Amino acid sequence: MTRRPLMIALCAIMLALVSHTAVEAFPGLPDISIPGLGGGNTPDQWFATGLADAVTDVPFLDHYDPAMRVPAQEMPRGIDGEMMLGPGAYDLWAQSYCLTPGGHRPGGGRGDGYVFAPAKGKGASTVDTILRNAWMHPEIDQHDIQVLLWALIAQTPFNQLDPKLQHVAETLLSKKDLDAMHQAANMNQIGEILSQASAYLPGPVQQILNAESTLRGMLSGALPAYNEIESIAVAVGEATHMDGDREIPTGRWSYNPNGYFISFFPEGYTQTLIEVVNPGSLRISIDKIGRVSCVADQSGNSVEIDYDEKAFALQGDATVKVCPFKTVRFKQIVAYQPDKPVTLEVQGKGYALVGLPGGQATPPAGAGSLRSVPARYRDAVALRKQVESLTANICKINKKPEDAASRKSMIPVLVNIASCAEGLREMLLAESPDQGTLANPVYEAFMAGVVVFGENVRKPGSAREDDACRLVAYGEGAGALHRALYGNAKRLAQGGRVAYDGGDGAHVGPKWLKPFEPSNSISQPGNQSRQRLGLSSRNSDHDSSRPPGRRNPRRDKEKDPDKDTWKNKEILVKARECMGYIENMTDLSSLFDDPAQFATGKATSGLGLDMQGTVKDGMFNMIFENAGIISASLGGDPPRPDFNEVTMPEKVDIAAVCQGLKQPPAADSLLGVMLELDSVLRAARIARDRLGGAVQAGNAAAVERQGMVLVELKRRAGLLWMKAATRLEQAADRAEKRGLNATPEQASAALARLKSAGFNKAEQEAAKRLGWSAQHLDEIRAHRLSLTPTSYSKPLAEALREIAASYRELGEMWACLPTVDALRKY
Repeated sequence: MTRRPLMIALCAIMLALVSHTAVEAFPGLPDISIPGLGGGNTPDQWFATGLADAVTDVPFLDHYDPAMRVPAQEMPRGIDGEMMLGPGAYDLWAQSYCLTPGGHRPGGGRGDGYVFAPAKGKGASTVDTILRNAWMHPEIDQHDIQVLLWALIAQTPFNQLDPKLQHVAETLLSKKDLDAMHQAANMNQIGEILSQASAYLPGPVQQILNAESTLRGMLSGALPAYNEIESIAVAVGEATHMDGDREIPTGRWSYNPNGYFISFFPEGYTQTLIEVVNPGSLRISIDKIGRVSCVADQSGNSVEIDYDEKAFALQGDATVKVCPFKTVRFKQIVAYQPDKPVTLEVQGKGYALVGLPGGQATPPAGAGSLRSVPARYRDAVALRKQVESLTANICKINKKPEDAASRKSMIPVLVNIASCAEGLREMLLAESPDQGTLANPVYEAFMAGVVVFGENVRKPGSAREDDACRLVAYGEGAGALHRALYGNAKRLAQGGRVAYDGGDGAHVGPKWLKPFEPSNSISQPGNQSRQRLGLSSRNSDHDSSRPPGRRNPRRDKEKDPDKDTWKNKEILVKARECMGYIENMTDLSSLFDDPAQFATGKATSGLGLDMQGTVKDGMFNMIFENAGIISASLGGDPPRPDFNEVTMPEKVDIAAVCQGLKQPPAADSLLGVMLELDSVLRAARIARDRLGGAVQAGNAAAVERQGMVLVELKRRAGLLWMKAATRLEQAADRAEKRGLNATPEQASAALARLKSAGFNKAEQEAAKRLGWSAQHLDEIRAHRLSLTPTSYSKPLAEALREIAASYRELGEMWACLPTVDALRKY
């Protein structure tokens, strides 16, 4: 290469780095990708996402912590495999992938956080397709997908890749993407340019470009071992800082233009805990001077504020008023204990700042609860800048004018909501530090306002007050917010709700389930020498979606228990094993003097699970099977074509099931609860298979409908698992008091009777009333006879408590799924 083309190449690279000038300004040059440093204005980069593209993170929300999180994999999947999320907070341990070969692994230090950035560059759609389709091809190893991504980002000629990588690409990519790869220009000239240019570039950039160059050579031919490739693609040693880096705390929330907020907790580059919030529907009352007086969400969580009338303006900034709280009432619904809400009332403490701060005030230090006014005023000024920047960037992302969707009207209202949330948080820290999440409805009102604003910017007039995600404003001062969000639409008294017609299943209301696809969210580090991460919806190998009581990664990361101690997939296995202990060890009916009384549950006030113990085993097998099936992440199998119909659980007549007994068990006995659970799970399984049919048919309205039904039925099942856990704990107490235990001899005797006589007439009649076929009974009998009695030292009461604990875990997880109001019509 002559000196002149080399100098032109060097100038192009430096301009791309320093001023983000497009490399295409030099038409004779090939595409040059400098991962991690793109600023959104370098269209010739194959994958160009950089820190300058991360413009929607919200520092104000660093204090926001969802009270409960639902494992996202428990939600239904849509037509393209995307997760469908109702209102609420979710988490997902996802497989993640390094998109910066030569970069350092994610760090765990202070300020080493990650934020959302959109995928940019010529290869953005290709990367998105690979990550999106990874979920649909679990047979492809994560390492193979990672190596393919490294090869593509390093711009290795496709026809030189190992046949194994070419096959992975052909499986995950469309014909259009593959054709583009086959037509790509030869990359040898790029390697020559970069090898001569790297000495002129900053150290971290040299490291990244040299890694790409080495990878191009390694991956052009036979595939080396993964650890050899990784040793080049993943930098070792301390990550250095570069000009333009930002200190970002771990778990910072970012607004995603698809209508939700997202945060990231990477562990290495291979797995990331993703948290997602779909703020849902909230009602907010604003008085005539702009104070937030009430916020309530669709689940019944609320904050009510009465203000002291002694508000005063700040010296130097008369637009801002200090508004002391007189009384604040908090209410927080615990999803798995809806009849036991957490409540708190605080009087005479705290205050809100109301008004758009200009930054010129010199507020007095004050006294008592107003001591922090100067600091709070500075916070309010910072909040204003954040809101102005966020709303401006939302407009910019959507290529709309900065005053789109009444931006000027939105800014002061969002600032007031944020200032109120901060005032409540400060008050709770002083009054009740362990209950900081009580202020969440106000934070979520801010988030809902941003989401609705973004929807209107994206498509003016599209946001409606009856949408599933909405902010319904009322009160004397609600006009500005209402106009900013919904224009001149008629204000609703109670908000709307999702509704469907009763005929062909056409969607006549707003969507309740919002699609969430991790692949379109690039996880961008504040330290640009670290790796960008791409995300898939495949569960990581160490899937640890814990129930709502798990640790909070924002507060006590050092106390994080072993992630493998809780797996939703293992709950059912654990419960089945615990039940298997009792099944193997004894014919429970022989533990009591009167088998009929045992069957009714009277002898132990609920220990009797079923007819004579043997049919019980079949009931539990079917319950566990159905629960496992509807908890799986794949779609309905087999898909049902009747996806326009809705199935609700059949009401169980316990007296009919227990016909012939003098005193049937009560509806709320363990037997009654388990029969109701069985009915709910069977209906949920039908809904799941109908969802699969709707997905197969590409019917979006039916996907929404069956998805909603499935979520609601799983939520109801969760509450029943919790109720069954309580009954089992009560039974364990009674069994312990009576000193009951089981022996292998009792199990052997029970199996011998079953082998010689089979199920008796009463058992067969009970099975018939439960809807079980003769074939199913034969399967139950064969299963029972395959069991081998084993000696256990564990008391019966301890085994029952283990079962109860597993039920409670699953119950807490499912009971926290969002409530579907629309199903009340069925």
